[in-house]
Amino acid sequence: ISLIPSLVYGIVKWLWWGLIALVMWLSARRFPRFLSFSIKSIGLQFALGSIVSIVHLALMQLTWRAGFHWSVWGKAYPSINYFVLSSFGADLMIYGFVFGISGFLHTESQRQLDAMLKLELEKQLSQAQLHALQMQMEPHFLFNTLNAITSLVAHGRNPEAMKTLGHLNTILRMTLQQRAPEKVPFADELRVVESYLAIQKVRFADRLQIKVEATPEALE
Repeated sequence: ISLIPSLVYGIVKWLWWGLIALVMWLSARRFPRFLSFSIKSIGLQFALGSIVSIVHLALMQLTWRAGFHWSVWGKAYPSINYFVLSSFGADLMIYGFVFGISGFLHTESQRQLDAMLKLELEKQLSQAQLHALQMQMEPHFLFNTLNAITSLVAHGRNPEAMKTLGHLNTILRMTLQQRAPEKVPFADELRVVESYLAIQKVRFADRLQIKVEATPEALE
């Protein structure tokens, strides 16, 4: 059999199912329940599969008749009738197989998408909770620090007041630049902690003793 009719015959017989699978997938993107395995969906797929199988068999019959333009075609396929129960059953079985594979892949992809969406929502919720906690704590800390600076100025301890303002500036700058970060460099975190403890030491004086040990490797 020559190449062209064989290719045409193969396309009509097998690539048809690739087209059906593509249509199924595109339909499921618009109607997610189209590829579900519910009783209603399976009943719908059985009806669609019957229609698709009849159309496919009709195309196969037309392709077979068109092949008689080549003389060798009739010798290879002298008499074929696709409109028989066995051919219909085979097509319906193939349709069911395509539906099953497409439905499984679609369900798995939706499950992974839902899991990713859930993780993203949990991440956003954690960030929102942390940000809310920051907003709750920062004003209280800020008022206490400003009161301490005011007290230093009132007692004429201006150098200590300026140093305390510098520590407060470090904390506020880091807070404004990084809103509820998941991870920060240890050196930056330590700088904020040291500034915070320095401010607390102004308030508590000798009642608070601080000792920080950090190696250069840890800072990196």
